[in-house]
Amino acid sequence: MVKFVALTEAKAQLSELIDRTLEGEEVIITRHGKPVVKLVPYEKPKLVYGLLEGKLSKDWAEINFDDSSHMDESWAAWRQKIERLGN
Repeated sequence: MVKFVALTEAKAQLSELIDRTLEGEEVIITRHGKPVVKLVPYEKPKLVYGLLEGKLSKDWAEINFDDSSHMDESWAAWRQKIERLGN
């Protein structure tokens, strides 16, 4: 069942509306009679293992971070500034 609730009413009944949502009821909050927000239970994001598999050009272990030839000019300039600060 869908429950439509005006924003002013939702402010006063938020705890109850959350409980109803967690019990499976669909709650939609309206503003000036128009639906603006749907309350939904939080779901922990699912990890997708292997999402980047085959999309990285090199393994991290193979990257030579001392070689800046693969960086664009702005990154190379930034690295030089950092190195000057360290010396």
